[in-house]
Amino acid sequence: MFSWFRSAPPLLSKDLEGVAAYIARPVNAGISSLWLRLEQIRVSRAAGIPDFRSQGGLYETLRKRDIDVRRPQDIFTLSYSKQNPKPSYKLISELYGGTYRPTLTPSFLRLLDKKRVLNLLEPKCKRARAPRGRAVLIEAHGTLDSQYCTTCHAKFDDRKMKAAVVSGDIPPDVIIFGEKLPLKFWLNLPFLKRADQ
Repeated sequence: MFSWFRSAPPLLSKDLEGVAAYIARPVNAGISSLWLRLEQIRVSRAAGIPDFRSQGGLYETLRKRDIDVRRPQDIFTLSYSKQNPKPSYKLISELYGGTYRPTLTPSFLRLLDKKRVLNLLEPKCKRARAPRGRAVLIEAHGTLDSQYCTTCHAKFDDRKMKAAVVSGDIPPDVIIFGEKLPLKFWLNLPFLKRADQ
């Protein structure tokens, strides 16, 4: 699978452009067909986005945030959120207003996309901006960049949501335990079998 690494020349430059060109080289030579990137926890944590289960992670800090739930994972379950949405909304409002630090990852992904070697699956719902353009972006667990009405299921981006008046609750467009992954995720699963990375 990685035989092209052995014969590939050294990096043209030791920056993101050089690495992206190095990765694209076998694609341009017709050797590699597709790269697939799954967002990893380390990238999000480097941006200041908390993970869930580690020491000092989101689940452990709920009590410090004055969010009282019997089991930490309840806050992200559909049945609990329907029964008692206030803890979920309190946490989401804190996450939504978070101060996240940009990392080099989005720039690197844009370069891979520019070289046409990237398709993107995002299993995490985060506020860090994803690259736009040719890459297939699938935010499998949703996003904090849009909201939806629980009654009519209409979706709203941040600007429109503030002006919209609907009858149901308007949570962020995040997939929680008990909800289905978006159809776009399932339709793009064949990429997993074709991907080199």
